[in-house]
Amino acid sequence: MQMLNVPIGAGVSGHVIGGVFAAAVLGVPAAVLSVALVLVIQTLLFADGGLDMLGLNVFNMAVVGAGFGGLLREFLISKKLSDTASTFSAAAISTMAAGFSLPSKTAFSANGLTARLRTSTTQYLSGDKFAQRQTLPSPQLRWQLNG
Repeated sequence: MQMLNVPIGAGVSGHVIGGVFAAAVLGVPAAVLSVALVLVIQTLLFADGGLDMLGLNVFNMAVVGAGFGGLLREFLISKKLSDTASTFSAAAISTMAAGFSLPSKTAFSANGLTARLRTSTTQYLSGDKFAQRQTLPSPQLRWQLNG
């Protein structure tokens, strides 16, 4: 079910997550683990998504899709909503939440902060002292991060 991709545009595709269904059948913790395992298998065996996107896919589909969706379903059931309505509502809301969580992560990585920190960490671990001094965040950036 998760392999059915619908092209959205510019190399991006959407597909059925199935996380709330997995949470309804297995429970929330097992659903998060199973969706994450499915994503790893899809990445390694079918080259679907790629290794670069595996962390984002696991967060968006396993943690937000199955975890948040499953907890939302349980909450709606506790408020005396029927199982069918709770599952449908939680699936719709968790899919939208997973979709909306992606731009926040890509905006964070697009501003260069993660690339700068990754470069600094790599150079620090390699022992390149001169490069460490050159790539540390500027005082303005440190103030923004701490303030």
